[in-house]
Amino acid sequence: LFAIISLYIVSKNATFSFDMTQIKEGLKFSLPLVIGALSFLILDVSDRFILKQYVSLSDLGLYSIAYTLGFAVNVIINGSYKAFEPLLFKEAKQDNFINSFYAIKKQYLFLVFTTGLLVIMFSQELLYFMTSEKFYEAYYLVPFIVLAAISKGIYMLYAVLLMIQKKTKLLSQAVLLGAIVNIGINLLFMKEYGSIVAAISTFVAFLTMTMIVHVKTFQYYSRR
Repeated sequence: LFAIISLYIVSKNATFSFDMTQIKEGLKFSLPLVIGALSFLILDVSDRFILKQYVSLSDLGLYSIAYTLGFAVNVIINGSYKAFEPLLFKEAKQDNFINSFYAIKKQYLFLVFTTGLLVIMFSQELLYFMTSEKFYEAYYLVPFIVLAAISKGIYMLYAVLLMIQKKTKLLSQAVLLGAIVNIGINLLFMKEYGSIVAAISTFVAFLTMTMIVHVKTFQYYSRR
């Protein structure tokens, strides 16, 4: 349904042409993002897949509840991202672009950190009202998941800067490395320490991705 509506809107507002050079440029930009999206999927589900091999179904349920609650921060992250992404692309060639970015960054990070802090502070109460008694123990996993969600939010902020510079291959590499880190930590320590490892590895994986894109964007924009 969305595809039909989108095609209708595009057909009314776009001019269609076949330009092989433009198609090549588009594929060069977008194909690494496809690899990155697949790596994101692996990062998102690998911890629970590995958990299934080493912990009981009850522990897996606790982790799944904590993961869902912790990534509730995504409501703010995704909503804000949809708002600031077109603004950054629009102003990318302006002289005051960096100032615009820092203004958006302050507001965005304030929302993300405030939401994350609230979820951590009231995780027990949220679990009490949203789940049954057998899931209350999941609260001790929530802080690590929230930190992972915050790291993801910061990653997305800096990822836009790399997309503006058409460095999508680097984004793909960062996400792939994050997925490898997540899987590696889980395989090494989950059998002995259980679901807490999955929560920590998720945070470490997203933090690794964030550090990579932050360093790369700093290196580029500090030279401007």
